[in-house]
Parts: sequence; structure tokens; C-alpha cells
Amino acid sequence: MRNRDGCDTSGFTLLEMLVATVMVAMLAGSLYASLSIAFKAKTSAETAVETVRKLNLTIELIKADLQSAMTPGGTLAGGFTSGSGQDLFNSQGDYLTFCAAAMDVEPGSGIESATSRR
Repeated sequence: MRNRDGCDTSGFTLLEMLVATVMVAMLAGSLYASLSIAFKAKTSAETAVETVRKLNLTIELIKADLQSAMTPGGTLAGGFTSGSGQDLFNSQGDYLTFCAAAMDVEPGSGIESATSRR
């Protein structure tokens, strides 16, 4: 297209370029805000789920320990002992000893002793 002076005018004006740049900047700003909110929500959700997951895992471990401490008949598999001084392994320190019904041994020999030292 030619203007009235006879020159070819097939380009964009400065005003059109500025408007396009402002529109792209606004689009980039809104995208940044959306992604920022999404990442904050993801972090918050992961933190909340992680706490609950750890608590559930802890409860399951305690439940398994308590269930294995009792035989199916309801009688204790062995005594619970604790104290300070020498334990069964002749080590000094605090200790806790208990017996538990083991699930993966031969029938008739399903009682195992466990000692924890601090």
C-alpha cells in the first residue's frame, strides 16, 4: 500500500508495537501469578499430607508391635523388662526387653525376644 507521498507503508507503527508489547507483558504477568499460586498450593498440600503420612506410618508400626507382643490366645508372649545397667548383652545403659510372636518362623517356635538399648 502506498501513502499520499508515494512511499510504501507495509510495516507496523510504533503505537501498534507498544500495544502488542503491553499485551504480551500483561499475559506473562498473569501466567506468573497463576503459576506462583499453584506452586504455593502444591507445597502447602505436600506439607499437610507428609505430616499425616508420617503419623499413619508411626501408628501402623506401633500397632504391628503391639499385635505381635500378644499371642492369638491373648496371653503375653513374654515379659516386658526395662532398667539401667547391664542388659542381656552385658552392655551398659538403659534397656527395654520384650518378647513378641514372630510371624515368619516355623510353627511352635514363634516367640522371639527383642532388646532395645539407648
